[in-house]
Amino acid sequence: MKDCYKEKRPIYDRRYYQKHKEKHRNFMKNYRITHKDEIEKYDTNYRATHRKEKKQHYERNKTKFVEQNRKWRENHPDARNAEQLAQRHIPIQNECEMCGSTQNIERHHPDYSQPLKVMFLCSRCHRKLHNRLKVEAPINAN
Repeated sequence: MKDCYKEKRPIYDRRYYQKHKEKHRNFMKNYRITHKDEIEKYDTNYRATHRKEKKQHYERNKTKFVEQNRKWRENHPDARNAEQLAQRHIPIQNECEMCGSTQNIERHHPDYSQPLKVMFLCSRCHRKLHNRLKVEAPINAN
């Protein structure tokens, strides 16, 4: 059996999953639904054990992270302005507007030109929304 160095998986497995993407996606979706408690327990444990490592990684690379943040603020002044105005003037609500969750609530700006118009989403729905927006965004072919 020949291994694929890129994905560290036997080549025949990779080909199988390429041919049966939808079947595998549905299987994993059902698995996550039926094993939700086990997955949440695993994720909680994983985050707790790796929090220290993550903090150490940040401390080792602090200047790099600070520089990245500075560049982002320079390149996205409208987003940063909207973020600051919303933080100052709009208190965070208690529940997600999409799923009703009360944990990890964040602000989402649909339009940065209207900084006080925000949606309150849990971090999971916020991430899903941004991933959907990336997929739907038109590709500039300049």
